Amino acid sequence: MKKGAKAALAFVVSMTLFLNAVHASSAVTLESPNPQSPGYFGQSVAISGTTVVVGAFQETAAGQGEAGHAYTFDATTGISIATLTSPYAQSGGHFGVSVAISEGDPIVVVGAPLETASGQTIAGHAYLFRI
Repeated sequence: MKKGAKAALAFVVSMTLFLNAVHASSAVTLESPNPQSPGYFGQSVAISGTTVVVGAFQETAAGQGEAGHAYTFDATTGISIATLTSPYAQSGGHFGVSVAISEGDPIVVVGAPLETASGQTIAGHAYLFRI
């Protein structure tokens, strides 16, 4: 998917979440439990049912700059469910630059495209989390 298409999709998902919340008479605001500048919280978002996953690919994680996080939230309350971190957190790994969530039994997929894999720099990883 092209960069512009990803941004447009993230905007549509964000607006859908916002409009659904407004329709329910109250807006839900999601914030990083670990806000940083520049953390890029919200660069990637996905929703399934009432679970939202949000990436923050430039946050410091496990002591590594720009290693990144992904967070899951209850869309109806905004309450944080889980903080996800790469099992192999690397400086500049950008974990959370892409996120997805399955329907039903939620499985979250988080991309870390700049992590070193099998000795190859910038080879990347994708991680699956059952939440």
